[in-house]
Amino acid sequence: MRSALLICALATSGCAGARTNLLFDGLRHPVSFSPVLQAGRVPAEDAHRGSFERVVRAYSLFYGLIPLDPNTDLAPLLEEEIARLQGNAVVDLKVTASSCAANYAYPMPLLPVWPSCVHLRVTGTVVEVKPSLVAFP
Repeated sequence: MRSALLICALATSGCAGARTNLLFDGLRHPVSFSPVLQAGRVPAEDAHRGSFERVVRAYSLFYGLIPLDPNTDLAPLLEEEIARLQGNAVVDLKVTASSCAANYAYPMPLLPVWPSCVHLRVTGTVVEVKPSLVAFP
């Protein structure tokens, strides 16, 4: 009976996951988490240059207490997508987090030195808008 309780306690004690701070340092183009840019202006449908989806990983040790990637700068990724799709802004930016498969490699995630990770799925729509809409205030 005691061994069954110990196994249950160990199986539920680990907390695999990672944490990171999202940065947008050095971003040269406007990015919006909504479908509008400044002043509530929605880019015209013909202004859409394309959508993108990229996955970035972040790792931590000791159940997320020690991030191996304390900061994740998304600016280079966004600038690359803007250049690739020949636009000058991003709208509908979404960042979603999900657990990596390595977090389910039982019993390893129970060990605090096992690196746990998180997938950051970055999606958005690159648009080409008039220069008056993309000027930073």
